[in-house]
Amino acid sequence: MNGPTILCLGNDESLLQTRTMVLQTRFVCHCATILEAATRWPGCPFDVLVLCHTLSDKEFDEAERYAQQRTPPAHLLVLQATRPVHSARAARAVRNLDGPEPLLRAITELMRAPQA
Repeated sequence: MNGPTILCLGNDESLLQTRTMVLQTRFVCHCATILEAATRWPGCPFDVLVLCHTLSDKEFDEAERYAQQRTPPAHLLVLQATRPVHSARAARAVRNLDGPEPLLRAITELMRAPQA
């Protein structure tokens, strides 16, 4: 499949598997934990980095820095559960409890937007 490449980071294996299935309906997608991403895809090109609500604050900060250090920087999208995640660097936040369609729509909109 051609199109934008998504890297989705989180800590819940079953959520990552589900997100992979959903995201692969429209995009090239890799889902992983922070450790897996660093070892399996250190140079993986991606257009959007999706950060799941299961990441710790430290992991979230590390992933944000990783996205911004890329050339060009990747779009950053944050999935929120019950507590809002505030990020000055995130281009978008999506409530993961609203189902897959808002996530798919948000990624599509990010890919149309100019990079900040």
